Amino acid sequence: MLYLPILVPLIAAAAAYFTRSNVLRPWIALAGAAAHSAIICYLIAFPTGGVEHSALGGWLRLDAPGKIVLGFLSVLFLVCST
Repeated sequence: MLYLPILVPLIAAAAAYFTRSNVLRPWIALAGAAAHSAIICYLIAFPTGGVEHSALGGWLRLDAPGKIVLGFLSVLFLVCST
């Protein structure tokens, strides 16, 4: 689950890059930002019982300060993509 906040913007960026339509490109960015915000809201709202979300053998973790920063960045990404 912790891979999704990284993969969703990358997939949206690749889709926007390969899209020729200038009308469709902003909608792809907005959909990617909305999906990213939904994933971050899920990660913040549903803690794992005191255990941090981690991936890659513990190299990628989402602790309490990381949730705050990632939440602000996700909102900023959503606002900037509109």
